[in-house]
Amino acid sequence: MAIAMVLAAIVTGVLAFLNYLWQASANLTPALQIISVLISLALTVITIIAAIVYNGRRLRPSFDGGWYSIWTLRYGIIMLSLLGNLSVLVVLALHLFGVIRHL
Repeated sequence: MAIAMVLAAIVTGVLAFLNYLWQASANLTPALQIISVLISLALTVITIIAAIVYNGRRLRPSFDGGWYSIWTLRYGIIMLSLLGNLSVLVVLALHLFGVIRHL
C-alpha cells in the first residue's frame, strides 16, 4: 500500500507538470483554463489523499544522531509531489483570475 501511494504521488506530480506545460504553451480559451484548473485541483486532492492514506514510516532518526527526525524517502516524495501540485494549482488559479497575465 505504501508503494502504491508513492507511485500515485509521482504520477500526479508528472500529470500536474504536464497540465502546467499544456496551459503555458497553448493559448487556451477561458473554458479550457477552467478545465485545466479543475484537473489540477483533482490531482492535488488525489495527492492529499495519498499523503493521508500512506501507512509507511514517515519519520526516521537523523543521520548525525541529532535530536531531530527527518522524513523517509517515500514520504518525502509524497510531500514533494504535494508541494508541486499545490504550486501548479495556485499558479493556474492566479492566471485564471487575471493576477498573472503570462505563464
